[in-house]
Amino acid sequence: MRRGANALETNNVQRLFSGFLLQAGVFSSAQRAEELHAKLTLSGVPSTLETRVQVGPFKTRQEAEAAQAKLKQLGVETLLVPPKGARN
Repeated sequence: MRRGANALETNNVQRLFSGFLLQAGVFSSAQRAEELHAKLTLSGVPSTLETRVQVGPFKTRQEAEAAQAKLKQLGVETLLVPPKGARN
């Protein structure tokens, strides 16, 4: 079972750094983060839950901006996070 956990951790790390991300919130309360994660999931928006909620990755800035517009319609303000080393 540990082997599967390592694979999952590796996939999450690769996902976090493989493209543009939208940071949808940073919370002092895990419950608030879980509520936003659930809202996005129910709306068909895949996201990652840590102590922050991130949506993505997206291969292009245009894809990230399209998702950002959808999230704004849901009342979720986001911050666009480019991949490490990307030119803005």
